[in-house]
Amino acid sequence: MSELSDLEAAVVTLLQNITLGGSSAFAAVRGFADPDRRRALNALAREQHPAALVLYTGRSLRGSGEEQVLEPHISVLIANSDLRGEDLVRLGDEGRPGSFQLLESARQALDGAAVLAGRHLVATAEQIIAADDRFLVYEQRYDVERSV
Repeated sequence: MSELSDLEAAVVTLLQNITLGGSSAFAAVRGFADPDRRRALNALAREQHPAALVLYTGRSLRGSGEEQVLEPHISVLIANSDLRGEDLVRLGDEGRPGSFQLLESARQALDGAAVLAGRHLVATAEQIIAADDRFLVYEQRYDVERSV
């Protein structure tokens, strides 16, 4: 496998292992490789919710001189829906996690997690990218950094 496929697989596994209330937090987690956010949103809309897509988004040069390396970036798109309305999508109830709980759980599982030999994830940003009364999608962005 390649470094990027190992990275994607590690992040997918970390997300699949998140449990809330004794059950898996996500009904669907998978890698996705399309830079068009509309297609990503359409793919998420077709998944059982809550769902997460893991996307490799590029690399940035880190370090200086002979220590320069290209380190990957990933995004995790987290979708949640509830036919009963907007508040339940965000906040959840006893039988179903809300988007805020899913975001926090994903960030706790991923931020600082070792994903490649000698490297770990660092959370860099989080934002909402789609919303209506019953469907929310957030994006969490992570850099891969060398462990010290």
